[in-house]
Amino acid sequence: MESMPRFLIALFGLLLVLRPWSVYAQTASLTGTVTDPAGVVLPGVTITITEAQTNASRMFATDERGNYSVSFLPPGLYRIEAGLPGFKTAIRESVVLSVDDRLRIDFTLQIGEVAEKIVVTTTTPLVQSETSSVGTVIDNQKIVELPLNGREFEALAQLAPGSLSPAPGSALSLRGGFNVIGARETANNNLLDGIDNNDPAINNFTLRPILDAIQEFKVLANSYSAAYGRGAGAQVIVNTKSGTNGLHATAWEFLRNDRLDARDFFNKKDSAAKPPFHRNQFGATAGGPLVRNRSFFFVAYEGGRRRQVFTSLQPVPTEAFRKGDFSAATVPVRDPERGLAAFPGNIIPSSRIDPIARKILDRGSFPSPTAGLSPPNNFSAVNPLPEDVNQYSARLDHRFSGTNSLFGRYAHTQDSLLVPCASNNQTSCVPGFGHNDVTRAHSLSLNDTHIFSRKLVMEARAGFNRQLQSRIALASGKSDISSQLGIPASHDPKDFGHPMIAITGFGTIGDRGYQKRAGTTGQIATSLNYTPTSHSIRAGVDLRRIRFNAGSNVRETINFSGIWAGNAFADFLLGLPSRTARDPTDSFRYHSVNSYNWFVQDDYVVSGQLTLNLGLRYEYNTPDVEKQNRLAQLNIQTMRYEIAGESGASRALYRPDKNNFAPRFGFALRPDGTGQTVVRGGYGIFYDLPIIGNNLFFVRTGPPFQQPQTFEAGILPADLTLSDPFPSARLAASPVFDAPSIDPNFRDAYIQDWNLGYQRQLPENMLFEVSYIGSKGTRLVRTVDVNQAYPVPGFIQPEVQPRRPLSAFGSVPVLQSSGSSIYHGLLGRLQRRFGTGLSFLVSYTYGHAIDDSTGGNVAQDARNLKMDRGSSDFDARQRFVLSYVYELPFGRGKAFGTNWGTTLEKLLGGWGLSGIATFQSGRPIFIQLSPSNQNSNTGSTRDRPNIAYIVDYNIVHTTADPVIANRKDKTVYLNPAAFAIPTRGTFGNAPRNYFDGPGMNNWDLMLAKNFRTEGLNVQFRTEFFNAFNHPSFNQPNRFLDATSFGTITSTLLENRQIQFGLKINY
Repeated sequence: MESMPRFLIALFGLLLVLRPWSVYAQTASLTGTVTDPAGVVLPGVTITITEAQTNASRMFATDERGNYSVSFLPPGLYRIEAGLPGFKTAIRESVVLSVDDRLRIDFTLQIGEVAEKIVVTTTTPLVQSETSSVGTVIDNQKIVELPLNGREFEALAQLAPGSLSPAPGSALSLRGGFNVIGARETANNNLLDGIDNNDPAINNFTLRPILDAIQEFKVLANSYSAAYGRGAGAQVIVNTKSGTNGLHATAWEFLRNDRLDARDFFNKKDSAAKPPFHRNQFGATAGGPLVRNRSFFFVAYEGGRRRQVFTSLQPVPTEAFRKGDFSAATVPVRDPERGLAAFPGNIIPSSRIDPIARKILDRGSFPSPTAGLSPPNNFSAVNPLPEDVNQYSARLDHRFSGTNSLFGRYAHTQDSLLVPCASNNQTSCVPGFGHNDVTRAHSLSLNDTHIFSRKLVMEARAGFNRQLQSRIALASGKSDISSQLGIPASHDPKDFGHPMIAITGFGTIGDRGYQKRAGTTGQIATSLNYTPTSHSIRAGVDLRRIRFNAGSNVRETINFSGIWAGNAFADFLLGLPSRTARDPTDSFRYHSVNSYNWFVQDDYVVSGQLTLNLGLRYEYNTPDVEKQNRLAQLNIQTMRYEIAGESGASRALYRPDKNNFAPRFGFALRPDGTGQTVVRGGYGIFYDLPIIGNNLFFVRTGPPFQQPQTFEAGILPADLTLSDPFPSARLAASPVFDAPSIDPNFRDAYIQDWNLGYQRQLPENMLFEVSYIGSKGTRLVRTVDVNQAYPVPGFIQPEVQPRRPLSAFGSVPVLQSSGSSIYHGLLGRLQRRFGTGLSFLVSYTYGHAIDDSTGGNVAQDARNLKMDRGSSDFDARQRFVLSYVYELPFGRGKAFGTNWGTTLEKLLGGWGLSGIATFQSGRPIFIQLSPSNQNSNTGSTRDRPNIAYIVDYNIVHTTADPVIANRKDKTVYLNPAAFAIPTRGTFGNAPRNYFDGPGMNNWDLMLAKNFRTEGLNVQFRTEFFNAFNHPSFNQPNRFLDATSFGTITSTLLENRQIQFGLKINY
C-alpha cells in the first residue's frame, strides 16, 4: 500500500502532460446531413450542441456534402441548433444520448432569417443507424426503478437479448457473471468510466459501483468497434453520474427480514423457525456545481449490514467417546499394541490416551453434543455469518475552456465477512475456527478532452483498479496453538492457529491457513479522432500493466481413518494417524502481464443510405511471468523438467503470441434514407486475455518452489504418530507428484462474431429489432491430462501409476489453447423509451451454444476429446425477459384524477409499478459417475455412464426414457433405468450435456408510492422477488452411483422474498 500514493501522483502527473484527452468508450457521437426544402445539401451550416445540465457547448460545421459528425459527447440531454445565413435556425430539443450511441440527427432548413428559430419536436431516434454493433443500453430509470435483490446493477445486464445467467456452480455464478452470445462468462470486459474494471483473479469486475451513482450502462454483445478489446465476450460499459448546475441529493434505506420471506420449497413442512436473515442497505448521494457552468461534484456513500445465521446438524464425538468408552459401538476397538486384540469392554484406558489428543479435547476443540440429539448428527451448529460493506465514491468534473475539460473519479469498497469456521461451506461448518474474509477494492479514473479544431479531437484516459482479499484465522497473531499442543508448525505469528484434524465420520476441526491476494491493473490510453468529409477516423493506443500476487500458507493436516483400532476416533485417542500433510514452502508468488493494444477505426458515410464501419485492432499480451522466476513444470514437448529462467528456459515457460490482429467490418444500410429503418451486419475477430488467477497462476507450480509433503502410516503404529506427525522416514525420497503445466505453444483465445439484423423505429417512441447472431470460438482455454493412465477393461484392475505414459509423475494437467465453440442465435427486442408514464424492454433469445470444454473443464478421456463435444454448460435454448416501469395513470397530471384534491392525491396518486419477468428453458445436465468412483481407473474424475445405444451424437436412442415427464412429483427428474455403470476400466458412452434440466419462471415486482412536492419526492416501495412464489428447480443430482441420482433437492432461486425501501430525492 505504500506505493499507492506514488502511483496516484504519477497518474495525475501523466494527465497533466497529456492534457488534451477524454474517453471514447464512455461517450456518444452524432452524425447527420443538413439540406434545404428541395433536398439540396447545405455546406457550411453551423451546428451548435449544448449539454442541458451544464451548458457546455461545442460548435461544428457541415462539410461540402452537407454532413457533420461530432464525437466524444458525454451521455446526457442535449439541445442541437443548425444555423446558416438565409435560412431559419432549426433546433432539436431534448436529444437523449446514451453511452456508445451512434445516432443520426438530420436537419431540413427553411428559407428565412437566421434569427428566426424553428423548434423541431420529433423525439430522439432509438435506431442505431450508423453502426453494426449489437448492444443494449440500461438507462438510469431502469437502474433505480426496477426491483433488485441486493442492489447489484450487473443483474440488469441479463435484460439484454443474447445474455444468459451463468450455469449453476460456474466460476461467476455467485459473483454477478453472465454469458453473452455463446461466450464464456469470464470473457466479458468490464469498463468503469472508461477504465479497466476487471479482477485478474477471475475476470469479474473489481469494484461494483453504488447503484444510485450509476448514470447508465451498456452491454455490447457483437461486432463492436475496434476501439474495444481485451475480452471476446460482452463489453460492459458503465458510466457514473456527474454533477450539474442544479443541486441534487438522494438518500435511501432498504430492509430485508426473514419474517417477510416464504419458506423454502423443500422445507414447507418443517415447523422449525426459519434461519434468521436481516439486511439493511442505506446511503446517500449529492451532486451540484462548485462553479456554475464550470466545475461540478458528485459524491456517494452506501453501507450494507447483513446478519445471517446458518444452522446445520453435525456429527461430534460423544462424551463417552472422548473418555475412551466405545462400549456403545457395534464394532470392536482393537489395541495395536496387543496384536490388534480388542480392548476389554471396548474401553481405552485413560493412560493410553495420547497426551496431544488429550490437550485437543481439554481445550474444547470439539464442540459438545446438543442436548436431545442422538448420534450421528448429535450437534446443532448455529453459525452466524455477519457481513459489513462500506462504499464511497467521489467525482469531480471541470471545464478549463470551451475546448478542454477534465474529470476524475475515485471509488472504494470494503467488504468484511466474519466466517465462523475454516471453510465457507455452511452445511458442514464446525464452529470455533472462524476467520475474517475482507475484500478491499479501489478504482480511479482520470479523463480529459481537448478539441483542436472542428475536425480534430484528442482523448486519453489513465487510471487503475485494485482488489485485495485476505482470509486470516481469528487466532492469527494471537496464540501459537500448534506449539501449545505440541504439533510442529510455523512459528510465524500470522500462521498461528489450530492444526487441521480430520477424523472419518466427524466434521473436520482446525483453522484455515493464512491467505492473501491482490490484483491490480494500471492503464494509460490515448486516441485521436479526425473527421474529414464523410469519415470519422479514430486511432488509439491502450497500455495496461496487470499484476496478480497471491499465496496461502497451508495448515498442517492430520487424518485419522481407523486403520489401527478399527474406529477413526479411537485412532485419534491413541495418537495414530493414517496420513498427514504439510507444505513448508513459500507459496506466495507475484505474477504480471503487460498488454499492448492499438486500433484504427473508420466510420465512413458512403451516402445518405449507407455507412461502413471499418476497423483493425492489434493486441499483444506478454507471457505471464513471476517476479522471482518461481515457476517450474514439465515441458510436454521436450519432456524435460524446466525451471523459469534457467538452462535456456524462458521466464514464462511458454512462447509469446504476437499474431493477434483483429479486423472489424460492418455496415448500416438505411434503405428509405430517413434512418427510421436500418439493415445492419458485421463481422469481427475478438481476442480474449487469459485469466491470470484461475488459469495461469495454478500451473507451473512444481518443485522446488512448491513441495507439498505427504506422510503415510507405516507397517508399525509407531511409524507415524500424533507426537511425531511428520517423520522424514515416512517421506518418500522420490515422491510421485502431479505436474500442472502450460503448453509451450499456448495462445490467446479468439472468437469470430458476425450478425445480420433489422431495426425499425415505431410510433410511440418504440424500437423493434431482430437479428441473427453467430460466433465461433477458437483456441479456447482447456485443461488436458496428458499423463492419463491407459484403461484396462476388467473387474480386477492393475495399479494406475505403471499405466501412465510418464510413470515418474502423477497427473499432468496441461493448460492448453485447444478448445472450440460455436453459437447460432436469433435475437429479438421491442423497446419503448419512457413517455406518458411507461417504458419497457422485451428481449427474446433463441440460440444454441456448443463447445468441448466450458470453463476449461477436464475431459473424460484425454485421448478422445471429441467425445466431450456437446451443449455448453450455460446453454439455454430460449429466454424471454420483460422489464417495465409504469407510472399508474391516477393523480394530478395523469389521465385520471387531474383535478383531485389533496386528500385523494395523497391516497390514490403517485403510484408506480415496475418489474422483471423471466422465462428460460432448462440448462444441460452433465451426467457422470462420482469423482471418487474412478470407474475407468485412469485418473479421470469425470467418468460418464453408459446409455442404452447411440446412433450418433445428435440422436440418442434408449430403451427407457432418461427424462421422466408428465409426473406429479416434479422433483424426480431422471430415470436411473436408462443408464448403466460401464464395465470397470472403460469409459461410458453417454454424451456430454445431452439432456436439459428444468426451466425457469420468475417474476420480480416493485410497487411504489411517491409523495411529490416542489423539488422533493419521497418514495415508499415494496419489492417482491419471485413474487408468485413459483419454484424454479435446480439441476437434479447428476451422479448415477448416488442414491439420490435424478432427484431434485434444491431450487435455483429463493422462494418469495420481500424488501421494503424508502428513497428521498431532492
